[in-house]
Amino acid sequence: MCCMTVFRRSSVFALAVFTTASMALAARAAGPPAAVVRTCSGCHGIEGRPQLSYVPSLAGQSAKYIETKLQEFRQFSSPRVDEALMPHIRRSGAISKDAITPAATVNMIGIAKSLSDSDTKAVAGWYSAQTVLPARLKKGSGFEQGKDLYANGRKAQNLPACQSCHGAEAQGTAIAPRLAGQQSAYVLARLDQFRSGSKAQSPMTEIARSLDRNQVQAIATYLHAR
Repeated sequence: MCCMTVFRRSSVFALAVFTTASMALAARAAGPPAAVVRTCSGCHGIEGRPQLSYVPSLAGQSAKYIETKLQEFRQFSSPRVDEALMPHIRRSGAISKDAITPAATVNMIGIAKSLSDSDTKAVAGWYSAQTVLPARLKKGSGFEQGKDLYANGRKAQNLPACQSCHGAEAQGTAIAPRLAGQQSAYVLARLDQFRSGSKAQSPMTEIARSLDRNQVQAIATYLHAR
């Protein structure tokens, strides 16, 4: 490969990084969209860093991924409870097998349906531009075990490396969520949903079922500390 080709590819990559960074700065400078303040901030926070441990962090999440998830929620015809609220509602006894009781009044189906297409794009763009704050804990056996599992998987358990879908830096893609900086309680809850079968069937179902409890905890600890 000639030097000119390498230079051109490097220039294109640098331009893409610069453009993405510029868009993020512009979004933050403009302030949060009305839909974020009105509809999303109560659970996810203005900057996508929620106080509730069972609510997912949206800061730095791929805009395309957020849009896709909101569109999926909008397609449900019945008010199933939001996956983010599932652990809390189960503990409170506010959920039946397939539907929510009156106690579970706030759910992502209704919220997503209340957003227009322009609101959806604005919400996704805003949260994707927010900064993920680094966690304090980055040492210990749990972190190191989780790091190894994320990067390498476990051939003996037929476990693929998490990074094969979620990225080497757990940054996510348009179809796989960002996991870096995600709240450990939320990661645990999500993996438990896959293990129990309460979450829709996906490649994650068998992967989660192959993990033992210590491994699940280690991965959650590692991702939270990213």
